[in-house]
Amino acid sequence: PDLHPSVVVALNRGALQAIFSGDKARARQGREVLTALAQNRLAVEEKFHSFRPADFADALRHSPPSRRDALREKMDGLALILMPDSFPEPRMTD
Repeated sequence: PDLHPSVVVALNRGALQAIFSGDKARARQGREVLTALAQNRLAVEEKFHSFRPADFADALRHSPPSRRDALREKMDGLALILMPDSFPEPRMTD
């Protein structure tokens, strides 16, 4: 919760790259980082009733244009954590 969203995104990306690297030691470290990031999901889940990025995308997509700005403002400062199963192909994290 104390990290800037851009730092969380960078950590998430690095963790996913490590997981998909094919190197067991790097993959283990990547999973540890991802686990640490995901532990903070409870605060997001309490506030928004979800922590899944797809749910946030659906909420924005299905909101009328007049409500989108308010929804974006409510989500300001939020960094969503992508998990490995979000990527059909590992190279998408490069």
